[in-house]
Amino acid sequence: MNPKVRAASDAVNRHLGQISGNVQEQFSAIALVKTYAAEERELARFMADNEKQLGFVLRQSHLGHAMGAASEGVIHLGTTVIIGYGGYLAYRGAFTVGDLTKFIGWVGIMYGPVRRFADLNLVYQNSWASVRRVFRVFEIKPKIVDKPDAINRIPLLGEVIYDNVSFRYADDSDESRIRLDADEPADSPFKVVDKGLPVAPYILTGVNLRIRAGERVALVGPSGSGKTTLASLLPRLYDVQEGKICVDGIDIRDYTLKALRGAIGVVQQDSFLFSGSIRDNILYGKPDAPESELIAAAKAANAHSFITALPKGYDTELGERGVNLSGGQRQRLSIARAILKNPRILILDEATSALDSESESLVQQALDRLMQGRTSLIIAHRLSTVRNADRIVAIEDGRIVEAGAHDELLARNGLYARLVRQQFGQPREPALAAS
Repeated sequence: MNPKVRAASDAVNRHLGQISGNVQEQFSAIALVKTYAAEERELARFMADNEKQLGFVLRQSHLGHAMGAASEGVIHLGTTVIIGYGGYLAYRGAFTVGDLTKFIGWVGIMYGPVRRFADLNLVYQNSWASVRRVFRVFEIKPKIVDKPDAINRIPLLGEVIYDNVSFRYADDSDESRIRLDADEPADSPFKVVDKGLPVAPYILTGVNLRIRAGERVALVGPSGSGKTTLASLLPRLYDVQEGKICVDGIDIRDYTLKALRGAIGVVQQDSFLFSGSIRDNILYGKPDAPESELIAAAKAANAHSFITALPKGYDTELGERGVNLSGGQRQRLSIARAILKNPRILILDEATSALDSESESLVQQALDRLMQGRTSLIIAHRLSTVRNADRIVAIEDGRIVEAGAHDELLARNGLYARLVRQQFGQPREPALAAS
């Protein structure tokens, strides 16, 4: 019965994790739930999850009691056999009634540890299901690791070359492919057969792009064209399947992850702030930075004025994900964090698309300071944010279809010109399209 008890305990723990995740998600989106008047619907979902969890708990409890009943049944059956057969032998004169009584007493003493062992076994099986879930995480082997002879030197120039790069999200990692546990019962949640994964289509195909040191290159294109994927390959969040990416003439896979990522700064659309003080969040990229560098970074990001206006200044505690700050303020703190890190290569992923005009102006000023002298890869849907780029690269269906300056691409009347018309209407002259 032990495998069935483990399977039942695993189901309890697994579904409890799902309930906890759903509850956390509902609380994080509490404003959305209220504005859509979805409280009753979310409550019904929560109650349904609890009803399902009750079923798992009842099965676990039934199996536990069944094991206890089985052990007690064996104990009492044994006692009955001893008394019956021992009484028969005593009647036949094989030994005395006193000997039988002593034997029953010895067996009774032995049954105490047996009962405790049965209880301990039940606790062990329930606990092992939880421990096994933890060890499954520990056993996951990361696919992106350092080579034994990797270069532990931060790139100094920041030249980036994409050399015939092709990539698809073909997830064959340990997280997705679970080995077959042959020793588990057929109804166990542990018994998962690796059926393989379908071959995913290529997101990027044959991409060739050279970004000179200190150059600002903007990536534009329809949603799903591969812009963010192209940028995510640079810090090795994923590895390419074909081709290579070089920084300062060296394949990024030949650098240590710490050295490579130490040269890259990222400012995203949804800037993540940790719970803690403003100071801690800015210092995240360079924890040992002196106070003067911290303040200089905040000033360069147009954040110093609003920080000093807060009651505790840089020591102001932030709520979860910086909930007590506006979107523009969070973005400026994210830029200050990147400025303090002082990376050679900068990735801006829709850094201003979610801001109002006033906040966008302040953030854009901060970004301009941040990009000075740095190799910058700018991803943007709002084409007004790429007008100062040295070069604009248009991507469609995972391929680079055109590249050049703003006026040059408008004259070609290709993908970029079509995107400009969609956002700004038919331009009378190139200058109007960038305004």
